Amino acid sequence: MKYKRRIYPMGVTGQLKKDLGLTQNELLTEEEIAVVFARTSRSQKPFDEMATEVTEEGAANFHQKWVVSVEGYGHASVAEHAIHHIAVEGVSSLAVDEITDNRLASYTEQSARYQIIATDYFYTPTDIKKDKTFLNLYKGTQNMLFKAYEEFIKTGLEYIKSDESLKKHPTRRRKPTETDKGYAARLRKIVTDNARFLNTTGRLSNVGVTANARSVEYMLTKLLSSHYPEVVKIGEVMKEQAVRVTPTLVKYSEKNDYVLEVRKARDNLSKKFSRPKLSIKGNESEVELLSYDKDAEDRFTTAFLYPSSKVNYEPLWKKVKALPQAQKEKIIREALSGKKHHDSPIRELEFATYYLMEFRFDYGTYREYKRHRMQSYLAKPPSVDYGYIVPDLFIEMGWEKRFRELIKRTDDAYHRVEKTFPYSAHYLVTRAHLRPTLAKFNIREAYHLFKLRTRPGAHYLIQRPTLKAFKLVEKVHPLLWKYYDGPREL
Repeated sequence: MKYKRRIYPMGVTGQLKKDLGLTQNELLTEEEIAVVFARTSRSQKPFDEMATEVTEEGAANFHQKWVVSVEGYGHASVAEHAIHHIAVEGVSSLAVDEITDNRLASYTEQSARYQIIATDYFYTPTDIKKDKTFLNLYKGTQNMLFKAYEEFIKTGLEYIKSDESLKKHPTRRRKPTETDKGYAARLRKIVTDNARFLNTTGRLSNVGVTANARSVEYMLTKLLSSHYPEVVKIGEVMKEQAVRVTPTLVKYSEKNDYVLEVRKARDNLSKKFSRPKLSIKGNESEVELLSYDKDAEDRFTTAFLYPSSKVNYEPLWKKVKALPQAQKEKIIREALSGKKHHDSPIRELEFATYYLMEFRFDYGTYREYKRHRMQSYLAKPPSVDYGYIVPDLFIEMGWEKRFRELIKRTDDAYHRVEKTFPYSAHYLVTRAHLRPTLAKFNIREAYHLFKLRTRPGAHYLIQRPTLKAFKLVEKVHPLLWKYYDGPREL
């Protein structure tokens, strides 16, 4: 058989579909595409030829037998060829956090940094709706924060253009090449970016989700096992829609009893380790380096030499450990010093194992940080008990006292609701409240994280703790960070 190199799409739409002379009925479904790709492991036929032999019914039978059946063969990776694009609208920010808490998917959420959010744009839990007293308290608190949000934006838009503001921050002045519209948008972003810290986790949002069927199945299982009724309902609706795209691959997504049991056990066991409530009320997120690999430089050096060496890992490791320090430095220099700005860190840095850190992020910054989903992280549930930060512009404009009063009233409302509806109280946590997060990542991930989140365009509330994290790891592993090309100061 003669082979010809060809590269072409299996699922096509629009102009490309016309160019290939295909009608709508000739397009493959996501489950059919997955079957075509799966069959190449047992056939030498071209993909497009195999595509003519696949039907929706045949695809369903294939997936039932080979992918999803408990008695079947468990080839779950086949489901990764079927892609879902799911639009989720009008759900709470807390629910978005639950939806996006999966590594192998892509998400784009509505941003409050670039737009003014409408009043009354918040979710009300069903149990609170049934209790008039708590309903008035809950809605009153949300409306209080939205009223202050609107007032701050109005006042802030006037202040940001004032002589006082421009004198304090020359970068706020209009650039020679800037249009009226562009300049107004840049100043507005500064105001809305700070105002959003008055938004709660109950604020509504939209999020676009792209994931393969295998990831969607796992995502749905987690959503259906949530302790938030809103999230469970979202999971049910998402499953209904996902089944329309891949009717076989996600149909067995159900609530997982193990997830529920483990969560209940953890909640019960952790009660004995509870401490008095914290009261952190500064304007800086803190970070602490808890532990790290003390052999990281030797592990990196060994991993770097391993592919081209003729010996196994253990004897190579022993040789590296015995090297003079100057020789180790030379190897690390050869490995890392040539990296350019747009070059990815080399994979060998992953073998320099880990850093374990605890970040005391504000909730808004935590939501940015969790986008780095390849690392391992655990966050405490939303609560007002860990304190809060005061955004810079509130202090600059003389709003700090007002801001603290708003947070105190919010905290009081949270604690009143928490006594009766503990999970529904979570919807009253603002973006300014702290959410302690435990994070573990290897040095290659750290290179990416630190460089991205300390660059000039990053938000200042993630720049600061990220730079602190960089300073901590640079101190313990100076050789591995000597040739790092990201910002070292703000």
